[in-house]
Amino acid sequence: MEDRRIFRDLITVDEARNKFYDHINFSETAELVSLSNALNRVTIETVFSYIDVPPFDRASMDGFAVHSNDIQEAEEDNPITLTIVGAIKAGYTYNELIKPGTCVEISTGAPVPLGINSVVMVEYTRKNDNKVEILKPTTPSENIMSAGSDIQQGERLLPPKTLLTSRELSVLAAIGMHEIKVIKKPKVALFSSGDEIIQLGNPLEEGKLYDINSTSISNTIIENGGDPIFMGIIKDNHEELTNKLAECIGKFDLVIVSGGTSAGMGDILYKVVDELGKPGLLVHGVKVKPGKPTILAVCDGTPVIGLPGYPASALSITSLFVVPLIRKLAGYKPTTERTKVKAIVKRKIRSVEGRYEFKPMNLVKTRDSWFTFPVPGGSGAITSIVQADGFIEIPEDVKFIEPNTEVTISLFSEYIKPFDIQIIGSHCMALAHLQDVFMEEFPQYSVRSLGIGSTGGVAAIRREEAHIAGIHILDENKGYNKWLEDEMNIKIIPGYYRMQGLIVKKGNPKQIFGLNDLLRSDIKFINRNKGSGTRILLDILFEKMNIDKEKIIGYSQSVKSHTSAAEFVKKGIVDVAVGVESVVTSELDFIPLREEEYDLAIPTYFLDLPAIISFIETLQSDKFKARINKLKGYRLK
Repeated sequence: MEDRRIFRDLITVDEARNKFYDHINFSETAELVSLSNALNRVTIETVFSYIDVPPFDRASMDGFAVHSNDIQEAEEDNPITLTIVGAIKAGYTYNELIKPGTCVEISTGAPVPLGINSVVMVEYTRKNDNKVEILKPTTPSENIMSAGSDIQQGERLLPPKTLLTSRELSVLAAIGMHEIKVIKKPKVALFSSGDEIIQLGNPLEEGKLYDINSTSISNTIIENGGDPIFMGIIKDNHEELTNKLAECIGKFDLVIVSGGTSAGMGDILYKVVDELGKPGLLVHGVKVKPGKPTILAVCDGTPVIGLPGYPASALSITSLFVVPLIRKLAGYKPTTERTKVKAIVKRKIRSVEGRYEFKPMNLVKTRDSWFTFPVPGGSGAITSIVQADGFIEIPEDVKFIEPNTEVTISLFSEYIKPFDIQIIGSHCMALAHLQDVFMEEFPQYSVRSLGIGSTGGVAAIRREEAHIAGIHILDENKGYNKWLEDEMNIKIIPGYYRMQGLIVKKGNPKQIFGLNDLLRSDIKFINRNKGSGTRILLDILFEKMNIDKEKIIGYSQSVKSHTSAAEFVKKGIVDVAVGVESVVTSELDFIPLREEEYDLAIPTYFLDLPAIISFIETLQSDKFKARINKLKGYRLK
């Protein structure tokens, strides 16, 4: 029962990593690659130049190659005339000795002939047949790049462990190097595990999930210098798992299995790795959230990492254990400060004491700093990865992080650039079109929109977690949205009108004509989420019509978007939903209820940000007006 004891005996991240690294061979292996394949590889030895660059004295300007002694008295009103005895283009030579009183016409980059020590720029000359008037003197070596002045033969160009970017490769190309010794890329075998997982490209069967982790982990490995090879999906079968992993031992630098790491029914990976080779299972369980059921093993010299199956958990453990190991094996330096951003937490963040926690976070750009807030969703939600810019690491002994505390955000990738504009609020088709037009007109900016409802958007801008809230909140006494300006520091930017109504199947088979029909026992309804402007409007209409909403079948069931509401009706899951007219397809019909106002709420201190100014300009542009005029149920204010 040793394997079970290991799982129950949770250890810290540092303890787990040290235990793992103690059994891994980190000696470097070299391979020779062509310069065209050397991008983002790491040198294994010092690189010296075996030639001078440039290999000859060359002209750095178009003009005339002269001896400076011949033209010391040259002035614009007293030019010195020289005889032109030849011309040299770049790539050609002139082998005759240049005598006093003569010169050679020369192009930039051409070799300087014997007897010459300077070049007069063409701007300071007047050419007439085979004669040239020099209007300005030169000094020795003027406008000449001497042999070896850029790189000297024998000069140390690159030290060992240099990451080869386009900059370094350009230098190597300058000395004519076509191959270079680099540290061999760590070759990584990657499996996904679980009876519920199916491969991308196959039809999604009931009860099954597409394999998310192999894609995210493969690309993370590539970004950090590794060479991943996806080996397929393994079912929860001891024999199959054993045979598949056994084929990789000794042939790969690392084996990763995503899923099957916990101690539940069907999770057998910890048993298999302990039987595959010595020393076997080293760690089964780490004090981290998410990702506690992590497996670390070494089987006859091959490291094996078992990742939890949930996407957020898998990515957290990838960041903790896979990325550092891959970078170490590839010769990369530890993750650099380019992947770190300092930001201010705007609300209290609670953590689980005794567990090292990874918390996915969003970044919001202000005028001179960053704000950050947690991304909703648990370790099983892929949106907690997609919507996150990075994560914070919360140590085991921290219970919570107070508001206005500065934290360090580790970006999921150094290629991730936080968005210039963050919009949180109500889901809207026209808003998506507005974003598209904005990106076309201002490609230098980026924008992200999260649909969580109008009240959620208002809460977000109050907490400074968004630049813009897309809202349509009706106050019976004050009307739509404008009442928010009664609060300090919020400006309402007029948007557009849109029609809300009931969505039913084509032909309206249940003969639904108004809200009173929702009370019928044969009608199944799907609502919008709490806090959405659509639901607020619906509740106000129910109250005006004295409709007991609790008697509506499906009132408590909800979806997060107008599109989802329409899909529920289209698939026959419900008879009727509430939403905007623009999502109604040819398979559906629409019963109008009320036109509403959709506006943008923006904190006043964001109004002078260049990206925000451009976004408002786009909202008011003719190009966006043309777009919105094509949408059903919309009209501009």
